[in-house]
Amino acid sequence: MIPRDKKYLDFVRGLPCCICGSKAEAHHAGRHYTGVKPSDYTAIPLCHVHHMELHQIGHIQFQKKHGTSITREIAACLHLHVSGSRLELPSRI
Repeated sequence: MIPRDKKYLDFVRGLPCCICGSKAEAHHAGRHYTGVKPSDYTAIPLCHVHHMELHQIGHIQFQKKHGTSITREIAACLHLHVSGSRLELPSRI
């Protein structure tokens, strides 16, 4: 069963977009198998514009264009949720 956590998604939605800092939606990163969303713990905060862009161009092109790492953003969100403090990660993992 895929983990679901409404409180965690609300937490992610309360964060600023990890690209531009605007009000965010929760994007579920990872593979969608048979139409099922990945775990809520793979969610990252993206504004509507960046969320739609990611779906249009895909994760790899999105990361290249914006110089970010989806994996790093997932780790930073989880760390902030658990510890209450921002996680400083290197630009490349």
